[in-house]
Amino acid sequence: QSESPESPPVVVFDTPRTAGDEVLKTISANGEATVLTCLTTDLVKEGVRRHKTAPAVAAALGRVVTGTMLMGVFRGDGDECQVSIEGKGPVGSLTAISTHDGKVRARVINPFLYDAKSVPEVVGNTGVVRVVRSNPLAKAPYTGVTPIQTGEIGEDLTHYLLTSEQQRCAMGLGVALEVGKSAEDIVASAGGFLVQVLPFAGEETIKALEENIADLGSVTERLADGMRPGEMAAALMKGDVLSGGEDEQLAQFSLEPSYGPCETETLKPRMEKMIRALGRKEADAIVEEVGSIEVRCDFCMKTLEFTKSDVEVLFHD
Repeated sequence: QSESPESPPVVVFDTPRTAGDEVLKTISANGEATVLTCLTTDLVKEGVRRHKTAPAVAAALGRVVTGTMLMGVFRGDGDECQVSIEGKGPVGSLTAISTHDGKVRARVINPFLYDAKSVPEVVGNTGVVRVVRSNPLAKAPYTGVTPIQTGEIGEDLTHYLLTSEQQRCAMGLGVALEVGKSAEDIVASAGGFLVQVLPFAGEETIKALEENIADLGSVTERLADGMRPGEMAAALMKGDVLSGGEDEQLAQFSLEPSYGPCETETLKPRMEKMIRALGRKEADAIVEEVGSIEVRCDFCMKTLEFTKSDVEVLFHD
């Protein structure tokens, strides 16, 4: 008697979270589009807390952090995406780095612009968007540069993806602030979406997405109303063309984004490399003058101290 064939493996999709930060990947029923939706309130709060930013800079930082996370998440192991908004505005530049698993850290040159009232005023509407994608298996990182379009950041990143990476897509970013509160509490909500259309997508799919994006309206307002990533994905995927009908279960994958990595065990090797780059003579001179070497990470705003004995170990052959 022949044995019955084994049952195919069951694919278990993630269920959207009901609380806390989340980035959710949803694939349309026809396989022609992918939607990333996210809530990044705690993530942005942590970045603003570390950099102690003024309100308009907090909004700009939140958009860059969220947009970079959307561009870098759910990719190959070890992939990193670095986005630099190098505008002509007073903030100088805003840079964020995202890993494939939703960890993001950011750097801001001038966080204390308390007179600025809007993100374009902080960023400027001229300059460049510079994106570096790296993978441990690649011979060299991929770098793309495009002009800043508006300084609103979401539109600038969409233009980059369309022109430099030839991705048919749309991005929406939102950060709601409670002005008057401290840097630790000023961010009321943050998040956004990235809609990506595959090259073989039909006109029905594109039209449905365009209508759904228009119906969604302001991302900032939807987030302030309490919309979760699962609800935003449902709004962007509504209609039989994208959802497949009421009985269809769309493939969804969920991650919890976080600020970092900023752990000492992660930062210390990078900082040790910087001290070695100084050379033994200069490192010894600094220790002789001030007693130790302090190195600060401009992304995590964390400082580590290296004593004379630490420096001696670094240069021990």
